[in-house]
Amino acid sequence: MGMMNKLKYYILVVAALIKVFTPAIMLLGSAFILRGSIIADLFFILGVCTLGWITDVKLPEKPE
Repeated sequence: MGMMNKLKYYILVVAALIKVFTPAIMLLGSAFILRGSIIADLFFILGVCTLGWITDVKLPEKPE
């Protein structure tokens, strides 16, 4: 039973981190797709800024 709790904990941690970093990943990814345009530069700047706006990551409690 302890192994399942640890597995569930790590799955929830990965899901929480993906949820937090998704906007930055999407903006930075679209900047590389639209390479060479003004919109790409804007997306790159917004992607870097959204990394700075991440202040609260709610992780689940770690099981014993």
